[in-house]
Amino acid sequence: MREILYIIINHRHGELVKEAIRSINNLPYDINSDLLLINNLPDQKLVLWLNSNFPKTIIVNNKRAIGFSENINNGVNKQGSNFKYYCLINPDVECHSNVINKLKKYMDSNEDVGIAGPMLYNTDGTIQSSCRRFPTPLASIGRALRLDLIINNLYSNYLMGDFDHNKTIDVDWLTGAFMMIRAKALREIGMFDSTNFFLYCEDIDICKRMWKNKWKISYHPDATSTHHFIRAGATNPLSINFFYQVKSTINYYKKYGIRYISHSSLIS
Repeated sequence: MREILYIIINHRHGELVKEAIRSINNLPYDINSDLLLINNLPDQKLVLWLNSNFPKTIIVNNKRAIGFSENINNGVNKQGSNFKYYCLINPDVECHSNVINKLKKYMDSNEDVGIAGPMLYNTDGTIQSSCRRFPTPLASIGRALRLDLIINNLYSNYLMGDFDHNKTIDVDWLTGAFMMIRAKALREIGMFDSTNFFLYCEDIDICKRMWKNKWKISYHPDATSTHHFIRAGATNPLSINFFYQVKSTINYYKKYGIRYISHSSLIS
């Protein structure tokens, strides 16, 4: 069995995705792994660059753009049958040298963990809120409309503002920008929900279903990376991304209801 399948979904991210790929290939240790790059839109320039610089990269070129969940499921089903872990990395993430070794060591030592994630830094070096509590309608509305920019601490509780982000801890959910997922756990719970979550909220859903099936979600800040956090118009009410965010949020509350339930309550 191979160790890690890295999966990056590229949606014409240009130089950012190249930096993400370089950072993976520059990791200073040898783990039995493969890198899968899914071009959700045609990107022949990137394909040529990969063939010249990183020819071992597995490249999938979609004929049409599909959602995040469907892309991950397709990649895992077609390329990931013999891996222990799947490492989902956004195209705007730059891996630090310690990140994979630390996460893998942690998950190897904690076999009840289904998903682990690192501490993520913003481009300016500040800590990003990458571990969160399950959302409430107020938090979802505030996030979608960026009301937090007007009302201080509108959803500080949702972003775990009361939590020491330098401590390893089990959390409700981790942002999908960087997830190391145990392959056994993902297959056990039935993969990502591509029916309800074309784009956005799929990370919340996968973590909630992990907890419901007794798999832990762990934030492990000994491992670090930088997430440049390109949101692709998700806060612009006229953009298609905003539409998908609203649709996925509605589907989330239809699926789980509006009452907040912590991860500890899901496994009790």
